[in-house]
Amino acid sequence: MNHECERKLGRPRCPLVHHKILEAGLEELREVGWENLTVDAIAQRAGVGKATIYRRWCSKAQLLLEALLDLEDESLQLRDTGDLRRDLRTQMHALVDFFVGDHQVTVRAILAAVQTDEEVAAVFRERWLLKRKFVIERAMALAVDRGQMNPVVDADLMLDLLYAPIYFRLVMGHEELNHSLVDRLLDSVLPVFGIQVQTQANR
Repeated sequence: MNHECERKLGRPRCPLVHHKILEAGLEELREVGWENLTVDAIAQRAGVGKATIYRRWCSKAQLLLEALLDLEDESLQLRDTGDLRRDLRTQMHALVDFFVGDHQVTVRAILAAVQTDEEVAAVFRERWLLKRKFVIERAMALAVDRGQMNPVVDADLMLDLLYAPIYFRLVMGHEELNHSLVDRLLDSVLPVFGIQVQTQANR
């Protein structure tokens, strides 16, 4: 371990050690799965003491949630191009790619932890779900200003109808999670709320 980091493990915490622990948590999870994942194993893989981990996180679930949040990149952000459907489609495609890629096990583990750990659930809602909801609602407000969307649309219901099936397929695994699902959701849901859907040729 870097000697400079060793001297800073208390205050401030060394970012290199912090990152190394998060990486170790993700690697261990991929190898052994959620049920067999232990803080002891994460500490051993990261080359730190267990106490070092517990000074930062109270549980393996909290550690993995921070690791997941750190994995987020710009592709998951919603960009305003002047067309709400196109912007939603781009962002939802990126979300599906994120979920079915290397991070699938991590996301599933977090969604499982959310059911039993209220602190993890609160952070997940605030920093993952509500963060995205706020950005999308802002994009919807711009669509209203452009006349693409009725201002009295039930935004919460529309977002639930668009995004809930993605999480459902991720958790249940009963059907493939892919871009085709996103396109079908957009084509089915948006017209219900009075939002024009382009033809396949114009997309």
